[in-house]
Amino acid sequence: MNHKIATLILAASACLSAFPQAKIVNEAEKLIGIDGKAAQARQLISQAMQDSTTKDDAHTWVVAANIEIEYFETEYHKLTINPADSRVDKTAMSQAIIDAYRYYSTALPLDTIITPKGKIKTKYSKEIQKRLKQIYLNRHFLWAASVFTQCDKRYPEAYNAFSTQGDIPGLHLYHNDKNISSIADSIRGNAYYNAAVSAWSGQQHLIAAQTFHKARRHGYITKDLFAYEIACYQAVIQSDTLNIESAENAMFLTAKDGYDTYGCQEPLFLHLYIKGLTERQQFSQAITILDKEIALDPDNDSLYRHRAFVYDYAGDDDASVADYIKAGTLSTDFQILIEAGKKIAMVGGMKINDINKTDNSDSAKAKKQQIVEMYFNQALAFANKAKAINPDNTNVDLLIENITYDITSNSY
Repeated sequence: MNHKIATLILAASACLSAFPQAKIVNEAEKLIGIDGKAAQARQLISQAMQDSTTKDDAHTWVVAANIEIEYFETEYHKLTINPADSRVDKTAMSQAIIDAYRYYSTALPLDTIITPKGKIKTKYSKEIQKRLKQIYLNRHFLWAASVFTQCDKRYPEAYNAFSTQGDIPGLHLYHNDKNISSIADSIRGNAYYNAAVSAWSGQQHLIAAQTFHKARRHGYITKDLFAYEIACYQAVIQSDTLNIESAENAMFLTAKDGYDTYGCQEPLFLHLYIKGLTERQQFSQAITILDKEIALDPDNDSLYRHRAFVYDYAGDDDASVADYIKAGTLSTDFQILIEAGKKIAMVGGMKINDINKTDNSDSAKAKKQQIVEMYFNQALAFANKAKAINPDNTNVDLLIENITYDITSNSY
């Protein structure tokens, strides 16, 4: 008997302790929409959002969201009457509409009621669905994003606003709502693109890259977008040691998608794709791609350079030299000429060393002279061509000096 009484007392105490907080939620709800009362309503509801007896109640979060929505709409109405109304704080309005979405998102998973027959029903989800839909169609999240971006440079908040505009059509609330679900993917993609730009501007490079990718998945596809996504991953590689490997892999996949979409229209995509294939030792695939591109554009020096790189990585020095000779002959690019000169001279030096190790006959001199003519003279020609482009570069001067020494040492 005493145990039962104690249990009843504890239950009654719990109800009494919960009652004041529930009353506070109701008081806050009564203040919704009253001009000048938003701060008071927020103060009341913030207590309930932190209290253990009401923080897991969907009603608490619905009231919190509605406070922000009504505040936004009251202030927005003032702007429709007088766009220059100095009483209106656009930044506070923008934050309010974002907070409202966050509060609704918290309320939704809490909105479940089990009936006496054991069925699960919802109490607030339809209201949330209706109000979010209206905010979305009125483009208020985009309005908030514009305020954050243009007025305050508050890029994380702008990211949230743009992302919310992109996310809402994908919510389960609207799967059967033709007005929302029929919205073109490209519109969502545009919202994600702007969210990614905001994240990039706020130095959130990994988030920006992932959101650019999300924009692509929703149909926003341009050469610039691929380039921006790659630039984000490059920034991550340079500054975030914990995510280097994943960023490198993601950048490779982005480059592949860029190449598959635009071919050689943007050389960066091919360059990174071939580099990634080569580093993964997928040499035959890389060579097949370059063979195809060279057949389409046989005078493109960069394509021969890429193929020379693949052969070099694969250990086929003769094929690499042959392509570097083609690249250097066609090119007026300083870096290509330097690479060609270095590789050809290096292979020539390796062949001279092989002769010195294995051949002591009189014919060795003739073999060395042939290597001078086939390798060192060609390497020197490319080095001199590079010097004509950049006469003050010390690296090319050193290369010329080394090749000249090799020629002098092995000429007969």
